[in-house]
Amino acid sequence: MNFKNRMSILLIFTMCLSVTLSAQRPNPSRNNQQRPNTERVKAVRVALLTEKMSLSTEEAEKFWPVYNDYEKEQKMIREKFQPNKNIMVLDDAAVEKHLMGLLDMEEELVKMKKKYFQQFSKIIGYRKVAILAKSDREFYLAMIERLKNQPKRDN
Repeated sequence: MNFKNRMSILLIFTMCLSVTLSAQRPNPSRNNQQRPNTERVKAVRVALLTEKMSLSTEEAEKFWPVYNDYEKEQKMIREKFQPNKNIMVLDDAAVEKHLMGLLDMEEELVKMKKKYFQQFSKIIGYRKVAILAKSDREFYLAMIERLKNQPKRDN
């Protein structure tokens, strides 16, 4: 990909991020607790990852349903091992148990990632799986940076 194409993609990505992350108050009449921008952020992420991996239409049709399953399983593992606990009020034994649970969670996540990366590689090949891992991490870090730099609003 030449420099001009990369700059165009970067510009589009930046514009999409700025639009999707613009501060909006959640609508109190909504029943779910998700922020209103969640779906738009997901759409931007899918578009970015599809572009970075250079997925063909056929690859995308096969890949994204498997990736969605991957994300659901990852979320389930995290919820299973990370109940909302305030470790400051726990005794030492409970804190140790909590830490061991976090390590168990990491082990399960690694096993799950290996399983899904094998499935992904059958659809898009290992090179694109590596691009996925790198691009997904970059997107996550860009989101964190963007959120850190947002002005704080009163509730």
